This record gives sequence, structure tokens and C-alpha cells, in this order.
Amino acid sequence: MSKGNIVYILGAGASYQAIPVYKDFNNSLSQFLRMMENTINEEALMEKLGLDKLIKDNRETIKNQIELYSLLVNESFAYGTPDTYAVALEKKPELRDLKVLLGGFLTYLQFGMPTDFSNLSHQPGRVQFGPVYYPQQETTTGPEPVGNFLDRRYISLWASLLSQTDFKVPDNVYFITWNYDFQVEKALGRFVSASAAKKFAQTNIIQLNGSCKTSAGLDIHEQFLTPNIVKQIIEHLFEDKKGKPLGIKFSWEKDDNLQKAKSILEKALCAVLIGYSVPDYNRKADIQIFDTASRHCNMLYIQDIQPESIRKKLATISHNYERFDTNQNQRTNVKRFAPLDGPAFELIDFTSQFVIPREFWSSTE
Repeated sequence: MSKGNIVYILGAGASYQAIPVYKDFNNSLSQFLRMMENTINEEALMEKLGLDKLIKDNRETIKNQIELYSLLVNESFAYGTPDTYAVALEKKPELRDLKVLLGGFLTYLQFGMPTDFSNLSHQPGRVQFGPVYYPQQETTTGPEPVGNFLDRRYISLWASLLSQTDFKVPDNVYFITWNYDFQVEKALGRFVSASAAKKFAQTNIIQLNGSCKTSAGLDIHEQFLTPNIVKQIIEHLFEDKKGKPLGIKFSWEKDDNLQKAKSILEKALCAVLIGYSVPDYNRKADIQIFDTASRHCNMLYIQDIQPESIRKKLATISHNYERFDTNQNQRTNVKRFAPLDGPAFELIDFTSQFVIPREFWSSTE
């Protein structure tokens, strides 16, 4: 039985049932900002949350902050994505504001709306504190559920993994993710204790761009938005905490997460790349990640609606991802390639569930 690492490398497409992908992201972010502006003007709600003094004492400052956030959203539109815009803001003070805005927005998206709004406001019809989302297009596998606060594919993945390990969290499964969200940890918390999920996240989830968590005390395992979570998001967005470290930290900023990712890949049996477009602004880190994977993994699975296009982008990073020997695998929608050098790889174009590599099943026998 081999106990080498099984490594998932995740991009935005791996969370799209809960977090809007790039084509919808900026519109949804703009909606969120307008909604927050309406929310903080609800005096009764702010009093109920204990935020009335913060709002009254800092009304002009908050107004200016909202204007700045609006400018950042507009610039994100111009640059295409917030990630691209962040590169342009390197060493500028607005970079911190962009991170704060992204943290509040992405935290908000990962909690469901309570069916009873009375715990948030005395006039729920007036407060525009509701789901912010744009529908996804249909895929070759049919229409996907939209607006979930938790991507259901993570739940299915954990159910399958844990069922093979007597419901003990597998210590050889790792997640290297470009995403800021806490989808992996939140889904794991559906099956194990919050403390066990947190422990796994600390050791086995590497977030190359950091985490969107608005505070260390955020209970990510709450299913719905609670008054306390709403309060934390508003405080995160509008309190002056210039010296407070933020969870989001881009890969091109100095950080040791990239080295951790490489160390994990050096002991990997295989890697599974899901929903990652290999964008040019991550090229410096991608060269290190995928070069390490090509030298140490026996197999790379590429799961995407258009996996061949992803394989072609990887080939611009390393010749080990160039296509040589081609044959059609018996499994539907799967193609296997055996290059002359580097790992073999499979292209998988169904996305309704995350693939579990055969190496995982053999490691649990």
C-alpha cells in the first residue's frame, strides 16, 4: 500500500457553484457593495447589531470608504478581474482596501440566507441583504445549481474520501488552491468536528492567495448568516484597522505557502488539477508548481470543461505537458496521454463531480 500524497490543485472553477467565476465576479461584487451601503443605513438594524455608534461616529469616513470601494470595483471591471487589478496596485495603499473588500464579499457569499429575516431586522423587506449572484451558463453535463453557499461537489468528494478511511480524515490528501474561499474546510465540517476540520486546514490546505476569512473568530461552519457574522462583515469593511493583518495575501507577495506547496508535490503520487485556467499573472508561481509536479507525480489529472486547452497552457510552462502518445480511454469523457518524459496525464471534461484518482483507492486498500 502506497501512502504518497494525493494533491488537488484548485482554481476558481472548483468553487463556481458557490463563488462566481471571473465573467460574473465584478457584477456580483458591485451588487454586494450597493447592498452593504443600504444595509448600514438601516438604523434599527445597526442598533440591534451594536454598530449604531460605529456608523454614527464615522459616517463621513464610511461614505468615503464606500466611494473608494466603488472606484476599486470599477477599476476591477477595467482590468478584467480583481486579481489582475491587484498586480497593478502592488505597493499602493489601495491594495489593502481591495483585499478588505474581497474578504467581506467572499465571506458573505459562503453563508446561506436565513428563512426568517426577523433576526436581522425589524423590517426585512427594506433591508437588501440577500443573495448576490449571477446565473451560470449550462455546461455539457446540463445546468448546474446556482447560488449555493457551499459547492456541493466538495460534499460529495468528502463523503467518498471519508467512506474509504472509516471516516478518519486522510492525512495524505492535500489541497493547493488559488482560491480565497473556505469551501474545502466548510464542507469537511459537515462530516467531522469543527476542530478536526480546522486542524486539517492548517496542515493540508495551502492557500496560495491566502484566505478571505474576515476574522480569526469567524465560525465558518455556521450554515446561515447570523447577526454576529453580519456584524463581523460590516466591521471588517468599515472599521479602521490599518495595522491588522489580512487573510488575503497574493502569491506574488512574499510568503512561504509556495514552498509548502512544492514540498507537498515532491512527495505526491498524483495531482488533480480542477477548474484552473493557468492565468499569466500567476506564471511565476505556476512554473514552480507544475515543474515540481511534472518531476515527481506519476499522473496528472486535468478536470475542466475544456481540459485540452488547459493542457496546452501547461505545455507553455514545461515540455513535460506536451502531448505525445494518444489513445481513447474506455471511460466516458476521459483521454489518457503518455508523454515521453514527465507524468502521464488524463483529460477529464465532466465537472458535475470532482474526480477521485485511482491512486487514492489503491492507497486505502
